[in-house]
Amino acid sequence: MLKKTLSPTLIILYSLITRLFFVLYTEWGDDSIRLYQQALRLYEHHQISPVGAQVVYSGTALPGALTQLLIGVPLFFSHGSPAGPAYWIGALNFISSLLTYRFYRILFPKINSSLMAAFILFAPWSLLFTPIWNPSFLPLIGIFFLMSIYCLIQGKKIFTSSALACFCIIACLQLHLSFILLILIAIISLITGALGTLTQGQIKKGVAGGFLGAAIASITLIPYLLWITSDQSSSSTGADFLIKNIEFSFSKILNYPTYFFRFLSFPSFEVNRFVARGSGMNGFQLFMKNNLSLGILQMGLEAISVFMIGFSLRFYIHPKAIQLLKKIKETGNLKTCSPEEHIFFLHWATPLLSGLLFVFSIKNPSAQTYWVLMPMSFYPLIYLWNERQKKQSELLLALGMILLSLLSIQIYLASDPFTIKKAQIQVQKTTLYQRNPTLIGSSKV
Repeated sequence: MLKKTLSPTLIILYSLITRLFFVLYTEWGDDSIRLYQQALRLYEHHQISPVGAQVVYSGTALPGALTQLLIGVPLFFSHGSPAGPAYWIGALNFISSLLTYRFYRILFPKINSSLMAAFILFAPWSLLFTPIWNPSFLPLIGIFFLMSIYCLIQGKKIFTSSALACFCIIACLQLHLSFILLILIAIISLITGALGTLTQGQIKKGVAGGFLGAAIASITLIPYLLWITSDQSSSSTGADFLIKNIEFSFSKILNYPTYFFRFLSFPSFEVNRFVARGSGMNGFQLFMKNNLSLGILQMGLEAISVFMIGFSLRFYIHPKAIQLLKKIKETGNLKTCSPEEHIFFLHWATPLLSGLLFVFSIKNPSAQTYWVLMPMSFYPLIYLWNERQKKQSELLLALGMILLSLLSIQIYLASDPFTIKKAQIQVQKTTLYQRNPTLIGSSKV
């Protein structure tokens, strides 16, 4: 028993250390600085903002004080230093990865636990989204919501699961517009009959739990509700914020391949965004010139990532998916299916359908617009991996070598002098911004 738990435990601890070290050197864009400045108002003046992050594409702002509280409260422990919320976000990001690992261990217990832990906890994209930025909180919301839906499909912990699901939707509403994707997952579950086996008593428990979860999450919406009913609210950040972020354009369906393949790349070993982050090809060329051996490993990981994405495509033409689609055509639902089949179909349908929602979005799809689906992105690869248990020894050896290469690159990039220097410049920029917010552009509230 000790041998089985020691290796994944060491991997988990190593992931935590690496992640907390890495968060100190993540990007500080204008969005991060605006949120940090908003959080400083809570720390220095104890002022609660009625709105959170700005939606720059529409000139609106997300409702509620949740974003400000999540970033501002850690400042009381770090005495105003950005290191406080940086470590806090890194810890939450680690918890979301750990819960994702636990979720897939439940679904696929036969897969080697150590390799699965390394595969999920060291996914480059999970490390990339660790700056002081509202999308950084989305993977935690996503995995909590996914686990609650899974419990509801199994008919377990109905009250608690419903409360958690509704809490996640209202919390995500205050953090990012991608809360719509959580509602889509719930709708798919309802339409396909995944929740159709619940008794009348369980449904009542679920409704009561849902109201409780939504009410708890809505506490941080109170300042916003008071604000929009007062004369101080602005038309650009008032109650119509959601309407102003809807812009129908059927031509955006052309972005569907970009969205779909980016979704498939989340669990891959794509590390190019770590190399001299934010510096484009010039930074990559500088990295290759000064670190040829690591650069070759990095290019190798990019090639393997292309293979992983191609391999994941097999999931969407899997015989089980075709079988379930035929069953829906014949009966109209999947009520007689097992919880595992419902989970399969949910992971199959969600990314395919969610891409269609972007025809109503004011912004073209990018990684942060569906980052809340990050926990779901591992399912296609792990499902196909689980089917190939006979070749597990070869897979263990190949992926183990890949992960060692990946770790070496991540460790180096977290201590790269070029990156550290850039982080220092960004912190100085933030300090200057505190003294004169007009240098970068101040928030409206």
